[in-house]
Amino acid sequence: MMKNLLNECKQGNDVNLKSWSTGVTANIMTRMLMNKRFFESDLENTKEKEEFDLMVDVTFANAGTFIISDYVPYLSFITKLQGWQKTFEETRDLKDRVGKKICDIEGHKERAKERGNNNKDYVPDFVDVLLTSSFDDGQPPSDNLVFILLNEALTAGIETSATTTQWAMSELILNPHLIKQAQEELDVVVGVDRLVQDSDIPKLPYLRAIVKETFRLHPPAPFSVPRESTQPSQVMGYNLPAQTILIFNLFAIHRDPDVYENPNMFNPDRFMKHPEVDHTAMYNYYQLMPFGAGRRMCPGYQLGDMLVHLMVANLLHSFDWGLPKGENVESFDMSEVMSLVVSRKNPLYLVAKPRLSDAHLA
Repeated sequence: MMKNLLNECKQGNDVNLKSWSTGVTANIMTRMLMNKRFFESDLENTKEKEEFDLMVDVTFANAGTFIISDYVPYLSFITKLQGWQKTFEETRDLKDRVGKKICDIEGHKERAKERGNNNKDYVPDFVDVLLTSSFDDGQPPSDNLVFILLNEALTAGIETSATTTQWAMSELILNPHLIKQAQEELDVVVGVDRLVQDSDIPKLPYLRAIVKETFRLHPPAPFSVPRESTQPSQVMGYNLPAQTILIFNLFAIHRDPDVYENPNMFNPDRFMKHPEVDHTAMYNYYQLMPFGAGRRMCPGYQLGDMLVHLMVANLLHSFDWGLPKGENVESFDMSEVMSLVVSRKNPLYLVAKPRLSDAHLA
């Protein structure tokens, strides 16, 4: 995927970081789940990529939609009149069509038969594990259930990390001095003769501060995932009966002026002064919790956190970045669009210039 960026630079094209970041995360997820890359190159102009991007976009848009009948069931007729039922059915059909191309469950079964028990070096992927697992009744999951599990993992694991990476680069392009500071740290720790690896991340405190500040200002799900209380509780004088729906306003928590000075400013230095704040801790740092907290925090938090670090680190280490011709900092569009994930309203296009040699990027 770094080679794809290099090719875009050589062709003189502006880089669509939305397309690139979703391509990276999609490839990583499909390698983990199905042992294959889904996107190779030409990230914007293939029918498969267009369908995939549409599937992700409409899934998160629908998931973040306010549906009155979710809260007042007898008003379900309003939901139908608004056309949401038809929209959801079309989204389901799109996910089925695109997802089945990616998952290829039948292909997995055929390849498993061909291998038999002879290939001792084969490392099973997630589909193999699901197909050979048994549930409480002793039966393996149905193909449909395997497909649903894979589709959920793909959707949740791709858009959130890609969106956070785009917001990080958006904030950094408005603050070129921060890019320079991060590049100096990367050059000292990593050098200029290889790409950044996951083992480098703990040695890059300023990069980690940039990612924390991005998660603070742009949490992927600013209103968290709804929870339900299992028993009556009392919190700060409020009585909450069992089965109360709870939604945490992470946007407000992360911008609390009692906790953060100039809370609307992108300033990674605040976490250089307080490196102990750990957004992946389960219980200790409630002032920064983009993945939630406690036992019910995002189960993919370690993967998501590492993906964002690796993408931002390699983008900054391997390339210098600038705005496209005709754009400037004053007119740069930071508009948001709200769905389950708050993403940029318009795709992020930037100009990239290689810092490393072609051999290291290719």
